[in-house]
Amino acid sequence: TQYDTLGLGKFSSVEDMICNLTQQDGETPLEYKHCMNIVYPSQPKDGYKAPLYIQEGTGNFREVGIQTSYTRGTFMGFALNGYACVQYDHAYYVYIYKHQYRFEGSGGNYGISQGNFNNARAAVRCARYYADVLGYDKELVGVAGISKATDGLSVLSVLGNKELTSSMSGYNNQCLAGDVFEEGVEPKQRTPENRVLAIVQPFATYEGTETEVSSDVTVSYCSAGNGLKRLFGNGTWAKLEHVPMVISDGVRDEYNCYDYFEEVEAWYEDNMDKTYLLIPQLDQGHTYPVGYDDQYGYDRFKAMISFFDIYLKPDKDRAPEVLWMTPTEGAENIPVSGQWTSGPWTPYGWDMNTYERAHRIQVKFVDAVDPDSVNRGMILKDEAGNVVSGKWIAGQSDTLFTFETSGLAAGTKYTLTATDAIVSKNGVPLFVETSVHFTTEGTEALYPVADTYVSASNPQAVLGGKDTLILDHDNSILVSYPAKDLALAKKVVLSGFVQKEADFQISVYALADYKVDASTLTYSALTASAAYQNKISLGKYKLSSRELSVDLSTLSKKQGLGEYVTLLLVSEQKVSEDAYSYRQDFESYEIGTALKGKDSSGKDIVVLSESGVITDGTVDLDNRIYSDYIFRRYGAFNKTYLAEDGGSMTFRTQAKDGHGIKFYNSFKDSPLTAEDVGKSYRVSFRIKISQDGIIKCGMTSACAGEGSSGFYGNYTGVKSSYGSSFCDGSYSFELKGNEWTDITYVVTITQKMVDSQAGLLTVNPPAYASSSYTWFDDITVEETTPRLTAVAMGTDSSSRLTLVIQK
Repeated sequence: TQYDTLGLGKFSSVEDMICNLTQQDGETPLEYKHCMNIVYPSQPKDGYKAPLYIQEGTGNFREVGIQTSYTRGTFMGFALNGYACVQYDHAYYVYIYKHQYRFEGSGGNYGISQGNFNNARAAVRCARYYADVLGYDKELVGVAGISKATDGLSVLSVLGNKELTSSMSGYNNQCLAGDVFEEGVEPKQRTPENRVLAIVQPFATYEGTETEVSSDVTVSYCSAGNGLKRLFGNGTWAKLEHVPMVISDGVRDEYNCYDYFEEVEAWYEDNMDKTYLLIPQLDQGHTYPVGYDDQYGYDRFKAMISFFDIYLKPDKDRAPEVLWMTPTEGAENIPVSGQWTSGPWTPYGWDMNTYERAHRIQVKFVDAVDPDSVNRGMILKDEAGNVVSGKWIAGQSDTLFTFETSGLAAGTKYTLTATDAIVSKNGVPLFVETSVHFTTEGTEALYPVADTYVSASNPQAVLGGKDTLILDHDNSILVSYPAKDLALAKKVVLSGFVQKEADFQISVYALADYKVDASTLTYSALTASAAYQNKISLGKYKLSSRELSVDLSTLSKKQGLGEYVTLLLVSEQKVSEDAYSYRQDFESYEIGTALKGKDSSGKDIVVLSESGVITDGTVDLDNRIYSDYIFRRYGAFNKTYLAEDGGSMTFRTQAKDGHGIKFYNSFKDSPLTAEDVGKSYRVSFRIKISQDGIIKCGMTSACAGEGSSGFYGNYTGVKSSYGSSFCDGSYSFELKGNEWTDITYVVTITQKMVDSQAGLLTVNPPAYASSSYTWFDDITVEETTPRLTAVAMGTDSSSRLTLVIQK
């Protein structure tokens, strides 16, 4: 009956389907085999054996794999670069394969199944098997996957993937049509009809030998798709050893795959000891790395091929190459801190994948280089030829280097050069020297001579001497500068790179002829001073990025500033007197007792018993559980129950990717409105999971049809994907198994959240290969004000707050 979605009748078995279905002409028997095309050098010179490049992308079929205009993947560039190229049939169910019957069916999921993993491994083994016959190298294999094809790539990117199985069965499908194992062979799992769920394919051996054909690969490319998300969001797979990878996606991705790109980047930075290349594409969508990157100044597709060459054309004498440097050539108005942000972007004119990126003075190499040689060979000079002092800090497995300095001069042209003193790990000099030129903002910079912060709620406290300056609804920041050049300025900008929890407004004031004493100043002493009583208002500013830039033009017109002028930064965000606070500690709940609230029919909502049976039969588990919290099921094979455990709430799910735990009415007991936009809430809770893994947190709406009176988070007539994806972006935390962890982050309500009624605190635990538990306790969501943290002057950091003067 599983095949009836096509309207073709019912089939009793896979064999019955194969025998009775025909192709579109109504006569030709269904071809149920998956095939591949192999394009390889037919007359290689001097015994050359081409490395192997295997690719697949959803929507890619063997007939279109060489088109340069098709951006879901093309092997044209690899074929012209001396590779043997393979395009293999994707893991579609054969009865809905595009060229044989139709592309629809299976609920819009294209028939992707758990066989996708096996199909990807089989493609690698098949290509390797024929290597000696066709004349390419079976030991040097690179693979690429785009869109849903990244499911298979997530397997291939793991070393030793032969026995790797996962609960990741694809788009709401299980492999119900698996072959039955021979008697005596123990399957991983069976259906009630004795069919195998988690099929482990037999591995072929090379002809005439007992040598097994491996499905391991050397290097991989993984594009937009849930395979990438699952690879790094799965608590089991994330800890396995991966091959070097190229990863890309476009900010304009219409499927919102870019939502987790920064998370993957952060994961690599923290965990990966192999070289990798991440390619964000501001001008592209759900696609391959294509086009010239104006933001970083390099050709994306060429960069991908160069990365593959490192591993598939190994050469100990290969010279290192610069991929990009920032600032890019000709950049102007670079902050004297050497840090700046770009974005956020809202592609297509609406708030989708809004993306903001922090930048530093950096150099990125295609392959790893010797870190000591970078500190010798990367030179930053001003226009007078003076070398700027600082240190290059290695990252991304010695491929990315960031320059740390105490600061740049204002209004100065700089030259950043990668010289041939930079060498590879094998001591080979840089391929070609590369330089960029950029100019800093303003004409002069005034650095602080004193700074501190004071607290209105603790008016007698002296808070000076800290490495950071904190600004929130209680705290005010004060920074003192010499005033001698301010009167001659045409424009003054307060510049600095800050860490902030959310967008918010600040007011800026000037205190004339005043210098703070960080060792004695308190809030009470500040407000009693004559300088404070006569403070000069310089305006209100909304902070929407990590770069703090405030125009102080009116300050240069003031007279009588004295020897020093102090800037006072005050937050404009205030907590409402009737602020809503959501708390849940679960202390009073016992198995089988009613929870707070009623369902849509007015019946009590209950906690389930240990067996997963609803104790009084009043709630339909198959649809929803309503109250202050809800467990929302994604997919027909996910089952759950709730149980009290030592004063905490326990959730249990079968092995399944994509489940989320939603807590209703997290922000308020009524629908979100435009008046709520800009309000900030600090979210905190305690959580424990069964095994090591990564959780995701954020705010979502309910899915269509789930809403009921009194439970806010439902919506009508808005984009349905908001119900299952984080409307405010996601926050990721890596947890240790069976250890309680305290989580805290801040959410600011946006118009997008109001439009979709995204008022549900949602947590996605990791997916495991077996049933798992998640424990919650002490959930608190309280309206607060965002916090800004700036670097204090004593740290000798270029990020300290600086006055930039334009004369």
